[in-house]
Amino acid sequence: MDPTAAERSRPTGDRVLVGRYQVGELIGRGGMAEVHAGWDTRLGREVAVKVLRSDLARDPSFLQRFRREAQSAAGLNHPGIVAVYDSGEDTLTELGGAPLAVPFIVMERVHGRTLRDLLHAAGGPLPPEEACRMLAATLRALAYSHANGLIHRDIKPANVMVTDDGKVKLTDFGIARAIADSAATMTNTSVVVGTAQYLSPEQAQGKPIDARADVYAAGCVLYELVTGRPPFTGDSPLAIAYQHVGQSPEPPSTYAPDLARDLDAVALHALAKDPADRYETAGQFAADLEALVAGRRPSAAALAALPAPAVEPAPEPALEAGPGASGDGTPGRAGPIVPAAHDGGTDTLPIVGRSAPSRRRTAVIAMLGALGIVAVTVLGILLAQGKIVDVGGVTVPDVRTRTLQDAQDQLSALGLAADVRYVANKAAKDTVIRQNPEGGTQAPSGSRVRLDVSSGPGNVQLQQFAGYQLTVVESALTDANLKYTIERVESFEYGQDTVVGTDPKGGTTVTEGSTVKILVSNGKVVVPDLRGKSEDVVRDSLRKITLKFTPEYVYGSGAPGTVTSLDFVGVAVNQGSEVKGKVIRGPNPTVTVTTTVTPSPPAPPTTSPAPTAPTTAGPQAQ
Repeated sequence: MDPTAAERSRPTGDRVLVGRYQVGELIGRGGMAEVHAGWDTRLGREVAVKVLRSDLARDPSFLQRFRREAQSAAGLNHPGIVAVYDSGEDTLTELGGAPLAVPFIVMERVHGRTLRDLLHAAGGPLPPEEACRMLAATLRALAYSHANGLIHRDIKPANVMVTDDGKVKLTDFGIARAIADSAATMTNTSVVVGTAQYLSPEQAQGKPIDARADVYAAGCVLYELVTGRPPFTGDSPLAIAYQHVGQSPEPPSTYAPDLARDLDAVALHALAKDPADRYETAGQFAADLEALVAGRRPSAAALAALPAPAVEPAPEPALEAGPGASGDGTPGRAGPIVPAAHDGGTDTLPIVGRSAPSRRRTAVIAMLGALGIVAVTVLGILLAQGKIVDVGGVTVPDVRTRTLQDAQDQLSALGLAADVRYVANKAAKDTVIRQNPEGGTQAPSGSRVRLDVSSGPGNVQLQQFAGYQLTVVESALTDANLKYTIERVESFEYGQDTVVGTDPKGGTTVTEGSTVKILVSNGKVVVPDLRGKSEDVVRDSLRKITLKFTPEYVYGSGAPGTVTSLDFVGVAVNQGSEVKGKVIRGPNPTVTVTTTVTPSPPAPPTTSPAPTAPTTAGPQAQ
């Protein structure tokens, strides 16, 4: 927002906190706090001021939670997380005259709506590609939080903001907890902390948790975004919590029949009851959503969440970009999909678009698969009881790393058949990378073995990583099957260890397995040569690159206010450093020497010599 527009949005309230933050109209209300529009009178910028409700300010548990939010979020510096600028306490006077300290948090002002608002406005599910894009951005912010040792613990649509220009911001770290504190349970005096619709099974049971609890909650959010309803509903929070613990959710396509099978797989993988069966990291979850948006298959772990058909259906056309696609590659932007071009090596899969006949085929295949499982179970029981004779089985060979032709030959020689599925992978084309059943497993003769075969490296579109912490970008590139190198560069825009950009740039499509250079801020900035500029220009220019100008005023030739010398020109200094310079105060003063002559006193009168007696000439004595 430009300064003029920001000034126009300045609140008009009379309440000022700590002599600095002007408090305006109420713009939001939560269970324990109210959020007001605010104005930082010192820095001249918009802020949001979150104030604990005065009726809760006497409760130690709410005070602790509120202060924890300030401490937790203040340590996070990520474009996808609402920034916390300051915190403090305001003193109110109660009716009896006693003072009451009410804490407040000063935050970044975000103009936009929450995912909850968007769901209400839509009156149902959001477009799946838009939902995947927004949640992927949320998960990238969440991955950064986890990398910094913090579990959010309350991921839900109301805590995700979408700005007016489409950026996604995660907020409300009120019940966040350090990952190192995972030995502590999620219960507090028998009250479960969190929101029932998005509660992980381990949270509902009061067990120790880790970052995968946030992954589960994000899975609940994805489910609601694409179906219009959470995975579990009930008459009470307790009834919903019981379902999280003991009931499996229906695939999202049960409620939204146009959703693709792969989106079902991703959602159900995130919603696994056992944390060990979920995505290990928020970054992996985000990578699968980004793969769906780009028209690529999600990870094998996600696909394993659903039984696969014996014969892979032919790929369907990718979604075309909807109206309003920006194509600017900005991270975390919600909007229509622009799928990556198909290169012949990777199946392009839609998030939506299955026809009714296709779904009927899937239902028939699923039913036949279920009948097959029952038949195999009965057969096993009969074999164990000796009621039928085993007509013979074979040991499945390990054909991983073999060429497809070699693998098929080995399986055929043992009376086994191969079901082949091509997937993008860094392994050489036509190399077997996975199989099911695994090598060494006993199987009846005539069984079918699922083979995942490499179609060769696929293509990956790089994100815009500027502003992310290095550890987050490293994880994202690794998840995308990319290698990387690191180069430290000077930057005035980003702090130390924050990513400035990549080479190739964000938005570029690269081949899986290729190397990306990560440009990381070394926390330094080069002092520009501003000699000859005015003091105001120098001060403002240095401020913009985090440096502080300290003038020394001197007399000399040149226009007053001109900077004649500057320390460290061309040198890389730490961000926030002080730079001294000399500023002309004015021309050298002219020294006028005035000589004052003191008049001498008048000379005393001159005394005449005494007269000499006359000499008489006469004869001289003989």
